Amino acid sequence: MGFDAWFFARLDYQDKNKRMNDKELEWVWRPNSDSLGDDVQILTHALYRHYSSPEFMNFDILDNDSPWINNANSEDFNAESEAQKLIAQIEERSQHYLTDDIFMLFGDDFRYMNAFQNYENMDAMISYMNKHHGDKYKLQYSTPSNYVDALAKHNVTWPTKYDDMFPYSDNPDAYWTGYFSSRANDKGYIRRASTNFHASNQLYAEKVLDQQLDDKSLNELLAAKYQLLDDLGINQHHDAVTGTGKQAVANDYAHRLFTGMKQNNVQYSKLIEDKINKITGHSSDKNWELCFTTNSTYMDCPIANYAEEKEYTMAVAIHNPSNVDLSIAEIQVPHGNYTVEAFNTTMQKWVSVDASLVYYIDKMENGVMVPAKKILVNWPTSSRDFSLIQLTYTQNATIPAKKMDMNNHAKLESEEITAEFLK
Repeated sequence: MGFDAWFFARLDYQDKNKRMNDKELEWVWRPNSDSLGDDVQILTHALYRHYSSPEFMNFDILDNDSPWINNANSEDFNAESEAQKLIAQIEERSQHYLTDDIFMLFGDDFRYMNAFQNYENMDAMISYMNKHHGDKYKLQYSTPSNYVDALAKHNVTWPTKYDDMFPYSDNPDAYWTGYFSSRANDKGYIRRASTNFHASNQLYAEKVLDQQLDDKSLNELLAAKYQLLDDLGINQHHDAVTGTGKQAVANDYAHRLFTGMKQNNVQYSKLIEDKINKITGHSSDKNWELCFTTNSTYMDCPIANYAEEKEYTMAVAIHNPSNVDLSIAEIQVPHGNYTVEAFNTTMQKWVSVDASLVYYIDKMENGVMVPAKKILVNWPTSSRDFSLIQLTYTQNATIPAKKMDMNNHAKLESEEITAEFLK
């Protein structure tokens, strides 16, 4: 990727203690050297004190450390005593690195809320240290690049590491592995929003090439796209997709995805209407509605609004944005009293298709047990294409049903890559 080095904070406490004792907090990392050889390597720096300021040197409004005061006439003059605290930390750190260039971070999470206060104190610290202790210590504002350039001037043989650093722990009972599975619903929701984004974006890419598209429609389309893209980006935060944030924060992440998809689906559904109209010639004055949760009951889908009606016909648009052809469409339903048809684009008419009903017993939030049912429609949807299914309520119709064994149930792959719109 073009990086000369990388700096990180978190590694196993036992590994860090050993590296500190052996002066190996900086090393050359050669991952997968058996297959990649020595050409793929990077200089690695493990931060000494997380990514936090030196002890007693937190200058932000959230902290209670003393400000650095150089004015010797002030009753609060403390520059020399603060300098000795800093010198002690510089000397301590120098015992664990191979060169006399020391990389010290100032800041932390939620810091620099008052940047002026931070820099005013650091300016005073640098000025005093260079004036009164400059014979041994030289302080300056720097960057990772400047630090790496300084290291390159030393004649040092760096230790080498070949494997990774997982799993790691902060202490014997605190391993950082739970985030691979914590808040599984949030992880699934992020994936679903990503599918929604990429599926709709295929149609957006086609639409922006339409020379008849007016500026207002274009701006609305792009606004929906970028809003959902922003929400997905925020959910890639290391405390979002990992599920390691506080509950209130996790709720906000989920809410952002919900509102982002809701806004995006307004534009998505309009383009669904255009596509279906071109493919079938059919149109409707009703808007397409997205079934948000294909891995739940029909109660989470638009079809729930028709569950008590005795006469209705419902169209279901299946969008397959993937590169894999689908052979089965899954539709959540309240019962099996339907005749099922699919639109044959070659023949330009509706044709009867084979379908089966599968169900299991699900528990609602209020504790009520309900049968969760879905129709599996034996009708293909080609890659990056649409198909149109029609469900007609027929009291005497009964689709063959089979109960699923949830202990051995594996969700069909089509649930991952199919967007169902109903109206």
